[in-house]
Amino acid sequence: AEPHTPTKPPLLTFPEVYNIFHCFGYGLRIALTCAEHTAVSRSHGIEWDAIEVPSKLLSKFCYHRETIQMVSGHVDTGAPLPDCMFDKLVASTRIMAATNLLKQLEFSALDMALHHQYDPYSTTETIFDVKDQVAER
Repeated sequence: AEPHTPTKPPLLTFPEVYNIFHCFGYGLRIALTCAEHTAVSRSHGIEWDAIEVPSKLLSKFCYHRETIQMVSGHVDTGAPLPDCMFDKLVASTRIMAATNLLKQLEFSALDMALHHQYDPYSTTETIFDVKDQVAER
């Protein structure tokens, strides 16, 4: 981001805007969690399966045309981001999408293996052995 001055607004890159939306999701999760003890609303009080849900949800708004048009504009003219540029931005999220999906599937397979096959009291097999076995499949 370029530093702003009294006469020049802050100029953010798309990854910076994405990060703002993502982090705001964390803030919403903490602020809106109803818990008897406030420490439970922080990250160590939430199941890891759900920790990213609000942040990922808010991040998806960065790929919503109307949202981006509402929070952005050309620094000099105020013109909205051209549709062709927005379409390319959205299309870029599909690059290597299958690889990212495979990574998530590996995490899921490891989770299942650790919960259903791994013996934490075993002296011959470590968690890392299970991870390697899952990765080989």
